[in-house]
Amino acid sequence: MKNPGLNVAGRLTEIFIDSKLTPLFIAFCIGFGVIAISLTPKEEIPQLVIPSVKIIIPMPGAEAKEIEKLIVKPVENVVSSISGVKHIFSTVVNGVATIVAEFKVGFDKSQAIVLIHERINSIKGALPITASEAIITGIDIDDVPFYTATLTSKYYDEQQLRSIAEKIGDHLTSLKNVSIIKISGGEKPLIRIILADDKLEFYNISISQIEAAINTSNLSTPIGSLTENREIHSLYLDANIYDTKDLNHIIVARKNNVPIYLQDIAKISKESGNDRKQYSYFSQRISIKTENPNTKGFTPQLPAITLSIAKKKGSNSVDVGSNIDERIGHLKQNLIPNEIDVTITRNNGVRADDAVTNLEINLVLSMVTVILISIIFIGVRESLIIGFTVPLTLSLSLGACYLYGVSINRITLFALILSMGMLVDAATVVIDNIFRNHSSHSTRRLSFVLATNEIGGATNLATIAIILVFASLIVVSGISGQYFFPITFTVPIAMFASLLVAYIVVPWAALRWSHGSNAGNPSAFERHVVAKFSEILRRIISVKKHRRGVLKITLSFILLSSLQLTWQFVRPQGPGGEISPGALSIAVMPKNDTNSFFIALTLPENKPIEETQIIANEIVDILELNAFVVNYQVFLGQSGPEDFIALIRGFSPRRSENYAEIRVNLTDKKLRNATSYEIVGSLRPAIDELLSQYPNTRIQLVEDPAGPPSKAMILAEVYGSNEKKLKSLTENVKKEFSNTWGITEVFDSYPQKTNEIRFIIDREKAQYTGVSIPEIAKKLRTLSYGITSGIIHDPREDDQVIIHLESTQKGKLSPNSLSMITIGNSTGKRIPLSELVNIQYGYEPMLLHRKDGERVAYVGAELTGSAPIFAVLDINSRLNDLFSDNALNVTTGNLGLLEEVPDTTQGEKVLWQGETRISLTMFRDLAGAFIIAISMVFALLVAYYQSFSLPFIAMAAIPLAIIGVFPGHWLMGAPFSGPSLIGIIALAGIVMRNSLLIIDFFSTQLHSGLPVQDALVKATSMRLPAISLTASTIVIGSMFMLSDPVFQGLAISMIFGTISATLLTPFIIPILVNRYVRINGIEIFSRVQG
Repeated sequence: MKNPGLNVAGRLTEIFIDSKLTPLFIAFCIGFGVIAISLTPKEEIPQLVIPSVKIIIPMPGAEAKEIEKLIVKPVENVVSSISGVKHIFSTVVNGVATIVAEFKVGFDKSQAIVLIHERINSIKGALPITASEAIITGIDIDDVPFYTATLTSKYYDEQQLRSIAEKIGDHLTSLKNVSIIKISGGEKPLIRIILADDKLEFYNISISQIEAAINTSNLSTPIGSLTENREIHSLYLDANIYDTKDLNHIIVARKNNVPIYLQDIAKISKESGNDRKQYSYFSQRISIKTENPNTKGFTPQLPAITLSIAKKKGSNSVDVGSNIDERIGHLKQNLIPNEIDVTITRNNGVRADDAVTNLEINLVLSMVTVILISIIFIGVRESLIIGFTVPLTLSLSLGACYLYGVSINRITLFALILSMGMLVDAATVVIDNIFRNHSSHSTRRLSFVLATNEIGGATNLATIAIILVFASLIVVSGISGQYFFPITFTVPIAMFASLLVAYIVVPWAALRWSHGSNAGNPSAFERHVVAKFSEILRRIISVKKHRRGVLKITLSFILLSSLQLTWQFVRPQGPGGEISPGALSIAVMPKNDTNSFFIALTLPENKPIEETQIIANEIVDILELNAFVVNYQVFLGQSGPEDFIALIRGFSPRRSENYAEIRVNLTDKKLRNATSYEIVGSLRPAIDELLSQYPNTRIQLVEDPAGPPSKAMILAEVYGSNEKKLKSLTENVKKEFSNTWGITEVFDSYPQKTNEIRFIIDREKAQYTGVSIPEIAKKLRTLSYGITSGIIHDPREDDQVIIHLESTQKGKLSPNSLSMITIGNSTGKRIPLSELVNIQYGYEPMLLHRKDGERVAYVGAELTGSAPIFAVLDINSRLNDLFSDNALNVTTGNLGLLEEVPDTTQGEKVLWQGETRISLTMFRDLAGAFIIAISMVFALLVAYYQSFSLPFIAMAAIPLAIIGVFPGHWLMGAPFSGPSLIGIIALAGIVMRNSLLIIDFFSTQLHSGLPVQDALVKATSMRLPAISLTASTIVIGSMFMLSDPVFQGLAISMIFGTISATLLTPFIIPILVNRYVRINGIEIFSRVQG
C-alpha cells in the first residue's frame, strides 16, 4: 500500500526496494558504463573549437600601403559585419594581404567558412582588377598533427627518404580516422636547366622563347573519339615531357635554317633541390658507455624527413595512434629498409593514454579509499553497499558523457575524482539513517522506506545545491569555458546519478545484504568521541561568553585568511618586484610537466640561413649537455610540425632564412626527478649567455601550457594611426618591458630593417631599344633565383618535378655587374642592362599589422618568478608616468573586467593582452559563476525554508571553508590559480550540505519534544560521524589530484577548505541556529520537517 506522505526519496525507495526492476537497473548501469568506456574517445585535453578563417589575396606589383587601402580595409569592413566574428587580424606585405577572421569559441567552423566566402564574393567587384582570386581556408585545431614520425639514415639521401615517407603515407591513409598527412624536410626533385649566357647571346635567344618552347612542347589533351570495327576508341594527344631526354630535344630556335636544341644552349640535369633555404636534421641520445665521450652521447646529426599525421575530429587518439604504430611496424617488415630508422617523435595518443590511465588508477584508488574509510565509520557490510553504488554512479556519468559527446580526458576524470567524496554522501546518509532507525525484521521494509524518506528533503536540497553550484560554471566564456566544460557537465550528472542510485539501490541492497547489521550501534570509540563533542558543544552554546568567543575567533580567521591573498599586492620593490614573505601568489594556470618542448630561434630579417644554422648549432650544444634530453630535431628556415601552442602563438607555419625551430623530447616524466619546466628553466642561463653574443636575436623556449594558451605571457598591443609615432611608442614599451624584474624573451612585431636594391627600368629607353619589360624581368630573375617553367610528368616520381630555368651567372647579380649583362632585342642587337636599369638603394618595406580595423604593433615577453598581472601593473604604471611626463596623448587599458575595443580617435593606445587578459577574464567569469551559484542556492533555500534569514545560517559554512583555502596554498607552496577558484566554488556546495542536514536533523529533534539546546546537541552529534566520513572521503580523494600541476590548486582548495569547514561547522551552525531560535522562535522549523 502506497504511503501518501512520502517525498521523492521515500517514493523511489518504496517502488524499488523489493522490485524486480532494481536488478535490471543495476545491469543497465553496468552495461551502459562498459559501452561508454569502450566507445568514448580518449584524449589528453578536451576537444576545443576555436574557428578561424584565413583569407589570402595576392596583388602582384602593389606595395603594402596600397594593398592596405584597396584590399584590406574593404575586406575587414565586410568581414566585421558577420555576427560571430570576435577579432580580425591582418598582415600586409608587398604583393599580398593576409586577413584572419577569428570567430567566437564554439562557432560552427563550416558555417564560418561559408559566411566568409559569401562576404568576399559580395565585394569582388570593388576590389582592384589586378588582385588575384581570394584564397580562403579554415584554420582548424583538428588539423594539427597528433602523431609525427621522423625518418633518418646514414645510407639513404633525403630524396630517397622522402620517397619512402610518401609510400608510408599512402599506406596510412586507409586507416580509420586518419586525416591529413604531411611530409616535411628534404626537397622535391627538380629539373635544373642552366642557360649558357654566351650561347644565348650568340644565337640571340630570349628567355621568353625558351619558356614558350617548353610550354608548347609539354601538352596532353583528349581530342575526341573514333568508331572503328563497331567499337568506340577514345583519342588522346600525348605530347608531355617525361624526362630530361625530352627536354634535350626541344627546338627553341633556328639559325640559318638549322634547329637549335635546348641541350645546345643549356646544361640539363635532375637534382634534389634549388638553392635550398630549408633543412631538417635529427639526433638522439646513445649509450655513452659504448661511444666516444666526445660525442656527448648523441648520434651524428642526420638529414631527417618527418611524417605528420592528423586525426579526424571526435576520434580516439589512443586507438588511432596505436593503429598507426601497428601499420608502421608492418611496413618495417616489407617496405622500409633496415638501414632507415623511424623514430616516433610525437604521439599524443600515448600521452592521452598515459594521462587517462594514470587518472583511471587514481579514480579506482580513490574509490577503494572511500570504501576503506567508510568501513571505519559505519561497518563492513554497509561500506560494501556504498562501494557497490560508486561504479554504478560512475557508469551512468560516463554514459552521459558518451551521449553528449564529452570525451574521456584529464578534465573529465578529474571531475569524477573531485566528486568522489560527494558521490558517496547521499548513499552514506541513506544507509546511516536506515540502520539508526530500523526496529525489527518484520517492519524492516517499511522502516527502510521511512528512514530514506526522513533524510530525503535535506539530501535532495543539498544535492540540488551542489548541482547548481557546478552548473554555474557554464558562464565561463571563451577557450577557458571549453577547457573546463567537462567539470561543468560531469559533476552535476554524477551528483544526480548518485542520488538516484542512493534511493533505488541502497535500500534494496540493505534489505538483502545487511541482516544482523550493527550499523545502528556505534563503536565504543565513536561513542566516546561523540560524547566528548556533545559535552563541548553544550558548554559553548549554553554560555553567551563562549558563543561570542567562538564567533569572534572564527571571524578573525576568515579575515586573516582573506588578507593573505591581498598581501601579495604589498611588495617592497613595487608590484613588479619579488613577492612579500607570507603572501600568496596568483597564476591563471600553473605550469605543466610534459615530455617535450621546443625552441624558436629568430634572427634579424636580413640574416641568411648560414647565420641561423651557426646559432642553432650552439643551442644544440647546450641541449646535448642536458641529461634529460632524449632526442631533438632542428628545422632550419622553417617551422616544425605544428602543434596547438605553435598554432596559437603564431610560430607555425613559417618559412624564412632567419628562423629555426628545435623540437626537443625529454625522458619520460615518470623516469626523471625534474619537471619539464625546471629543465627549461635550467637552460635559460646558458641561452641568455648565448644571446649576449648575438644582438637583436630572439630565442624563445616554448612549453606546452597547462590550460588555455596565449600568444605570450605578457603581451601589449600598441595602436596608432601614425606610422612614425607607432614605431616610437612601440620602442618605448619594449624598453619598459626589458627593465622589468623577471622578464625574459622580450620581442616586438617590427622586423629588422632589410636593405633593398631596387632595379628601376627606364621605360622610354626600353621601348626605344625594342626590349620588353617582361624580358628584362625574366633576365634578372634567372640571374638571381630562377624561373619555374612547368613540370615534367615522370610516372616514377611520387612528387611533382619542377622545370627550373636559371643562368650560369646565377647568384652573381649586383649593381656593378649590370654593364656586363646584355639583353637582345628583336633585331639581334645586345644592349647592356646598365643602360636600361637604374639602381636605387633603400630598405625593404615594413610588414604592416592590423587588428580590428586599426594599425597595431605587438610587444611580448615571458616571465619567471611572478604572476604576469604584477609585471603588467608595474609596466603600466611606468608607461603612464612616461606618457604624462612627456605630454604624450597615449593611454593604456584593457585591465578591467570587460575587454576594450581599440580606438585611436583620441590618440595612441596600449592595450594589454596575453595571459593577463586571460586571467582577468577567467577570474571575472569564475567570480561571476560563484555569485550566480550563491544566488541560486540562496533562492533555493528561501523556497525550501520560506525564510530569508535561515538560508544565511545554512550558507555560513562557505566562509568557514575559505579559512583553510589560502593558508593551504601557502603551506603547499602553490599559487592561487583558476582551478583553485573552481575548488572554492565546489566547496560552496559541498560544505553547505552539512549545514542543511544539521538544520534538518535539529527540526526532527524539536518535533520529538526535545528542548532547543538539547535538540541542537543531539542533531549535530548524530550528524557528526557522517560529516567526518564525507570530509575524510573528500580529503583523501582530493589527495590523488595533488600530484597534477594543473589541478593541484583545486585539490588544495578542496582539502584545506573541507578540513576547516568540517572542524568549524559542527560548532558555528548550532551557535547561529541557537541565536536564530532565541530571536525568531521555533515556528519556522515545523515547515522544514519532511
